[in-house]
Amino acid sequence: MLINCCFPDGKVHGFGIEFAEFPEKHTGRNIADKVIHAIQEYGLKGKITGIVVDNASNNDAAMKIITQHLGLNDSTFPNEEELHFRCFGHAKNLGCKGKLEI
Repeated sequence: MLINCCFPDGKVHGFGIEFAEFPEKHTGRNIADKVIHAIQEYGLKGKITGIVVDNASNNDAAMKIITQHLGLNDSTFPNEEELHFRCFGHAKNLGCKGKLEI
């Protein structure tokens, strides 16, 4: 799992901050644990404006856990849907694959 960090300052700078081995099952809990570890390791709590993952249900479950961990139940991020950005590239890929199968 690659965890990427971007800093907008007129230009968007992005780089990988964590490349975590992931031999266990990709459950929501396991995904959330890896992300929460990176948040703690790099002092990112309170600095996150969004998380981009694909549309898999395990990522939905992970986002609920991560949102609870971050304490984002105030007016800034009322729920995990406000923090969870769906990956456009993944959605486009699935749409194209579906169209090609018809």
